[in-house]
Amino acid sequence: MDPISTTYQVVEVSSATTASSLQSASSSRHRAINSGTLLRFRQVLVAVCMVLVVLTPFAYFHPAYDRWISSALIRAWGGIPALVSRTKTSGHSEMAMPTYFVCGMAFPLLIGAAIFAGMEHQNPPLSTLLSRWLQRKPKAFGHAVTNGEVLFLMIWLGGNVAVFGYQWAKRYKPQDASVGHVLEVVALNLAFNGLFNMSVLALPATRHSFWMQFLHISYAHGIKYHRWLGVATIVAFTGHMCHYVALFAVRNSLSLLLPCFSCNVATDGYLQWTITFGGLAYVCFVGMAVTSVPYIRRHHYAVFRSAHWLFLPATVFAVLHWGPILNWLFASMVVYLANRWLSSSSNHPVQVEVAGVFPSIQTCHVTLHCTTPYAPGDVVWLNVPTVSPTQWHPFSVASTPVHTPGLLTVFVRNVGPWTSNLYAYIQDCTAAKVDPIVYVDMSTISVLEPATSLSSRVVFVGGGIGITPLMGQLLHVLHSPQQRPGQIVWLLWHVPDVSMLWCFQSWLQDIEALAAKHGTRLHIRLHVTQECEMGAMHNDDEGDVASMMMADESMATFLQGEAQRMQGVHPRPYVHVNRYQQIWVLAVAVVCSGGLVTSVKYGNVISKTLNPSWWPLQRFIEYVLVVLGSLVALGLAKLWGRRDAVPNIVCQLDDAATKSTSKTDVEALMLHHNVQRGRVVWPDFVQEILQGQSALSSASIGVFVSGPLALQRAVDLHFQPHPLFHVHAEEFEM
Repeated sequence: MDPISTTYQVVEVSSATTASSLQSASSSRHRAINSGTLLRFRQVLVAVCMVLVVLTPFAYFHPAYDRWISSALIRAWGGIPALVSRTKTSGHSEMAMPTYFVCGMAFPLLIGAAIFAGMEHQNPPLSTLLSRWLQRKPKAFGHAVTNGEVLFLMIWLGGNVAVFGYQWAKRYKPQDASVGHVLEVVALNLAFNGLFNMSVLALPATRHSFWMQFLHISYAHGIKYHRWLGVATIVAFTGHMCHYVALFAVRNSLSLLLPCFSCNVATDGYLQWTITFGGLAYVCFVGMAVTSVPYIRRHHYAVFRSAHWLFLPATVFAVLHWGPILNWLFASMVVYLANRWLSSSSNHPVQVEVAGVFPSIQTCHVTLHCTTPYAPGDVVWLNVPTVSPTQWHPFSVASTPVHTPGLLTVFVRNVGPWTSNLYAYIQDCTAAKVDPIVYVDMSTISVLEPATSLSSRVVFVGGGIGITPLMGQLLHVLHSPQQRPGQIVWLLWHVPDVSMLWCFQSWLQDIEALAAKHGTRLHIRLHVTQECEMGAMHNDDEGDVASMMMADESMATFLQGEAQRMQGVHPRPYVHVNRYQQIWVLAVAVVCSGGLVTSVKYGNVISKTLNPSWWPLQRFIEYVLVVLGSLVALGLAKLWGRRDAVPNIVCQLDDAATKSTSKTDVEALMLHHNVQRGRVVWPDFVQEILQGQSALSSASIGVFVSGPLALQRAVDLHFQPHPLFHVHAEEFEM
């Protein structure tokens, strides 16, 4: 036996089996080559769609829009372009800009999402050079961000520079270098910078954003970039407002900042009312920004969540401020509203198979019934109304459907206010023998690429409870040896004390048995980083169990009342909307919204045909029709996807916490797995993995890491410099 690690290996294989395996491997390679070519072609198409979405706002500011694009669209609507750009022309020139943004942003988003859906269903999933490059963390940035994130930031920052530069070159006149002229040009430039950021503001925060998944940017990092975009938008609009206030002060016309109730809205009062609407929009944006600071977001989540609904009046007032803003926001609005339905399966509580707690490590576990396909390492969002009716929290899936069909398991560590309340709730439910009420939304896909798509060597590195995203991955690998014959797997797990190993011993036994069954070489290295008394586990358990069993009568009564209140709502297995249904909803939303808006935009029915003073009503109705079209699509989708309630299944409340742990059992566990004290020596571990790699010199080694930030940095420091290692990291820093 290896003095450092525990290895399970089956070496005797018959010659007939070997020949059959070689033939199967050869045919698998041919299929992989063909599938890889098709996958690369699809990736190129998705990339083209993403480029179109990003370039569409750019091209609007480029002279090419006036010279060719706008003229062609005006002719397409039966008009004759004017010689001077953006002036009144014959025909329906008002349709040129909406058509441009729908064709340049909405349609590419729809097509790219459809192609990406086909890529997601690739079986087995394939890893290409592009996806590996996007996930690699370059040394130039200290291994802190991936190439996909660098690409996203370059597009964003470069886009802002390009927008400001185009507008400056177009509007600035050197012969009129007065203070007022400079203030006006800068104010307009900053307005378009804010509009550019606002047009893509919602996309990183959308749980189903295909282009963030394509760039291999996790949802946690997507939320971070959403915040950055929000700050950039507020800064740009603040500069826009301040420069205009200074401009009016220079021109002694500050009275224009106030609304005029006695003026003709269509003529002399037009400017004042557009400024008023802009000010109201800015107030709403500032309200969202103030309530989004980290302290309020983490300690007063309900305030943060409620204040974010200000985006509705904010965008309404923004459209009233300048009507064409709706063209920029159309794609983002439709995508956001359509994605709201994708969480519709969370409207019913989910059937719970098992729920319980591990007092020694302050962790609770919940196993749910799930009939929808999912991948190990995916992310689910949990809502427990008893803990908080508004808060949803993300957790990694710790299971795989090939090992536990129809079930999905998550582990939650008691580390904060919400998780501590959840822990107490599960503990009280166990004592009162009441089923916990849990809502689920599986709408975020992990950036962890399936390990079966990588080379024959895979390394899993976990830290503490951070092992949970890797648990399902490792089980999936050991269940699918035919996809990578002769695969070698390493598991390195740092735990603070032995009690965590004891709580997860059944999982360790499962992976050992699977490795022995399928002939996979599995190296297990377990390291305990803190000293603790093994006898303390038993005493802590007894104390926690005693307090749990002494749950007061009022809590039991409350839980019984909750159960009675939910009697009319039948829990059901979780069913998630598949990708193709999502594309269907998005397509219907685009068509419905676009068609309804066209019905009033074509000829500006209200502001031109009825009354020029009704231009605010024209813009407001256009906005409402975009929302209404999306709601029509959502209503049709709900009718299509309606399912009958499933009979309730009685939850099994896990009483594992009541089981005592003897010192002899713990010592046997440590001896069996040769548990080491202290942290791993990283250079030695890397060299151990690289031994014997010469025969597979061109094959990459997949490294999956999940745990504290210090652990991820250590992995990046020692693995990223080697070109053979392909590092994947799971992060949850919201």
